[in-house]
Amino acid sequence: MATTSIQIRTYKPLDEDFIYHSWLSSIRCDFRPAEGLTRALIDGIIPDVGSKQTLYVACEPDEENHILGWAAAGPISEFPLVLHFVFVKRSFRRAGVATALVDTIFGDTRPGKIPCSYWTFQAQQYSLKDKWGLKYNAFLLPAALNERFCLQQRDSGRSSVQVQPGQQGEDPQKDEG
Repeated sequence: MATTSIQIRTYKPLDEDFIYHSWLSSIRCDFRPAEGLTRALIDGIIPDVGSKQTLYVACEPDEENHILGWAAAGPISEFPLVLHFVFVKRSFRRAGVATALVDTIFGDTRPGKIPCSYWTFQAQQYSLKDKWGLKYNAFLLPAALNERFCLQQRDSGRSSVQVQPGQQGEDPQKDEG
């Protein structure tokens, strides 16, 4: 299907329900915790849109509330920009909507390989590894959730004990001596 024309715009709060539903529906699997992890990531992305996170929506030029697709990206750990997820309605796939979204996010500064935190059947089916240079990293989703948890702990004033790799956890109540 050839797209006549599309408009790429920034996220609006009105888009939130559609994004939640389409993202969660796209990752359905038998592993129940995957939905909870995805909800936690979305909950971390939505409030940060505009500051740290990027969320673009593709729509019809004359009807910006008719969403054709969307894409979310943001920093995780040492990666300045990670593609979290791209969704396009089935009837608009293979029409350049997803490519327009990715081009809007990464522009001319697209790295050789774009790190991504999710890998779906559609990403495999449409050969996005080759087409866009995607590189799935299974550690990015847990890293994003860990960063979100640590920020919540800091913002709430709670301290957390962090064990460095190679160290044993020590009991802070244990009396030395």
